Amino acid sequence: MATKESAVRISRTDACMDVVMNVVSLFLVAGLWYAGAAFTNIAIVRVCSWFTYTYSVDGLRWYLIPVCFSAVEILGWERRRSLPSMVLWFAFGVGALDFMTSVYGVAVTVAGKTVPLMNGYKIDESPSSAAPIIAGILLALLLTFVPERVTIAAVASIAKSVGVIQRLS
Repeated sequence: MATKESAVRISRTDACMDVVMNVVSLFLVAGLWYAGAAFTNIAIVRVCSWFTYTYSVDGLRWYLIPVCFSAVEILGWERRRSLPSMVLWFAFGVGALDFMTSVYGVAVTVAGKTVPLMNGYKIDESPSSAAPIIAGILLALLLTFVPERVTIAAVASIAKSVGVIQRLS
């Protein structure tokens, strides 16, 4: 988007292309969010089984915890300057829990798997192996924090572009 100082005027076509590109980015991060949600659910089911509690993630229940995590993260991030410190700490805790469940979900999923692109490298399954944890941390960084931040930026950009389109109509 052009600033007031800029001599460049945004055309309706540019604003429409901006909307299209942001919608495409929302679809891409929806896939990342879905993968992160799957790993979060894997971790929650595993942890609940330690306590002999069967947590079923069938139907809409599959989305319950990941959507709550994302909602708290987005609201906490968007309103971080105006929220009381207790609420910010809560949002930080939810984000940390989301990250940790994603790390654990990735780690238990990749442990013992063979990576065919790396000459058949087998990820060690032993509890002392760092490879699943490292893979979990790297993937969780991408799957936990990127979708929410891109969603915030894309929705804001779409709103600005729609305003430009309406103004130019």
